[in-house]
Amino acid sequence: MLDNKSPLLYNNPVKVLLKNHQAPGDTLMMTCAVRDLKKAYPHYQIKVDTTAPRIWDNNPYLSDFNDPDLVLNVGPKIATQGSKTSGLHFANAFRICLEANFGRTIPQGLIKPDIHLSEWEQNKPPIIEGDYWLITAGGKPDFSAKIWPFERWQEVVNRLPWITFVQLGCAKHRHSHLGGKNVLDFIGKTEDPETGFRDLFNLFLHCQGSAGLVSLQMHLAAAFDKPCVVVAGSREPSQWEAYPSHRYLHNQGALRCTLGASFQQGPLLLDSCWRAKTGACTNKVESVPKCIDMITVEDVVRSIETYYEGGRLAHPEKKATYIVKKRPVFRIICNAHGFMGGERSSVNIMMMMQKKGYDLELVPTKGVSAEFKRAIGGVKVTNKVTSPCDVLFFYTNDTIWEFHTQTYNKFTELKAERKYMGLNFRIGKAGHVAWTKNWNGYFFLNTTLRDQFIKIYPEAITHVLAPPVNLEPFLRIEPKYNKTLHLLRHSSQGDSKFPKDFGNIVENITKVHPSIKMSFMPAPSFLKDLPSVSKHRVNALSVPEFLAEGNCFWYILPTDYSDMGPRVIVEAMAAGLPVIADNKDGAKDRITPETGWLCNTAEEYYDIVKGINHLMLEDKGKAAKERARKEFDPNKWIDILGEDS
Repeated sequence: MLDNKSPLLYNNPVKVLLKNHQAPGDTLMMTCAVRDLKKAYPHYQIKVDTTAPRIWDNNPYLSDFNDPDLVLNVGPKIATQGSKTSGLHFANAFRICLEANFGRTIPQGLIKPDIHLSEWEQNKPPIIEGDYWLITAGGKPDFSAKIWPFERWQEVVNRLPWITFVQLGCAKHRHSHLGGKNVLDFIGKTEDPETGFRDLFNLFLHCQGSAGLVSLQMHLAAAFDKPCVVVAGSREPSQWEAYPSHRYLHNQGALRCTLGASFQQGPLLLDSCWRAKTGACTNKVESVPKCIDMITVEDVVRSIETYYEGGRLAHPEKKATYIVKKRPVFRIICNAHGFMGGERSSVNIMMMMQKKGYDLELVPTKGVSAEFKRAIGGVKVTNKVTSPCDVLFFYTNDTIWEFHTQTYNKFTELKAERKYMGLNFRIGKAGHVAWTKNWNGYFFLNTTLRDQFIKIYPEAITHVLAPPVNLEPFLRIEPKYNKTLHLLRHSSQGDSKFPKDFGNIVENITKVHPSIKMSFMPAPSFLKDLPSVSKHRVNALSVPEFLAEGNCFWYILPTDYSDMGPRVIVEAMAAGLPVIADNKDGAKDRITPETGWLCNTAEEYYDIVKGINHLMLEDKGKAAKERARKEFDPNKWIDILGEDS
């Protein structure tokens, strides 16, 4: 336990690394404690080192850091040892451990594992189509005392021919395979270290219910609020394991068992049992623990039927089937070590291709940041650039300078049916190096960059499109045009996108339009405080919330800075804001005289701001929204990338 001098007793930010390498089921239950700890003490930064790391994908309570202030080995032992008398559920086990280590109260949260699906996973089609139940008819050999006779599971399946059962299990545990026309065999098919658990989540998300032992499957069913029938016998205290919506079949309090010869005691009333192996059981019927043997096929069948008779579930309308048609594979190569404009565009393309019917593979050019991982949780991450795929898309960002190096020699061996390159930043060595030629198409964010490329490689098939931004949250915004002129500006790269004389420009604008308001998210660090200026810290508001505050967007850049998209202009126009920007690069492809103003000098900015009135804001703002709706539709990317699907 920590002493009173620990930094955890104060409100200073603390970086805590929690470690546990027990079974995946324990990792799953550890998610409850991380959620409860972060909600109780938001200033803590939490990182985990566990078995089955993909369980944690998209978890909003985790941080990524080096050099933790505190490293804790955590586990369920303290709470487990008191489980017969505490009245607590297993979902509290790791929380109790943290309380003991921190010396602080951590309020209890929901009694179920804390799983988070990305938007991509929520929209991903089910792996198994139709209505089905998941069934786990075996278990780990080192916990043989839990296992219900296999032939009884087979009889359950036989007695419920109108239900399709998808059998789960780890291949190395040598599960017996259930038979019958209403069984789909999925044993060993969710064991990929990168995608296996996320596939399990898909199966539980779309199932009607689950049946099995006291094991991982019952906790996953609880995480997704699914019906579950658990053959428990006297295994572990019922209040410790059972969930309210589950049919937890046990015989606790009904048996008298001996503790074993070494204790030299006769039969005792036994409420619950922690024996792991069948050989340790002192009260068996043939080779089956009596508490398990007492549970009949009829008990399990009736428990499953209860969910239908009570109305929780509708009677299955069709049999579940494997998807016969193999989904085409879309592989994207892109930066993923940050989460700025280019990375956000890559994620949007992936999500749209998934909706188009593709399975996704990500090849990151470097590592994958925590924020990027949360956005694409469940996508297969691979380094197999040259393995076959249907569509390969390289969203190049700043990798273009390295195309001539040895790192990219393997790109001469690509085996994609179709391959496309997105030159969203600069041309670099593209069009010069042999492997960069003869692609099916090249994407650009503006005509200036496209024209530069055509001079190098005239035969190229090119497409100029606005950045692939999800416009829906912005199209819903209704600006207030009849109020004071309110200029907005947000950016993601600190001071680098502001002219060095930006402070002077702002002051001059306040002189030509004294009633103006300006808001920045964030403001450049060198901008002094002014009554007319509001400064928001980075991500203090969501971008749609920020844009909804004003009625005009301002995007002036340093003279030598090129911004090819830029996505901030696309977002602003979709929000119905007219835009004032530099007459160059992406801005001149996005903004028309009907939707805003393009400027060549600071003096032109002053003249425009001085002359703006609410009628101009409304006319140009509505035209900007309509142009964004028609011309900046991100599905135009997918119409090309997925043209043959």
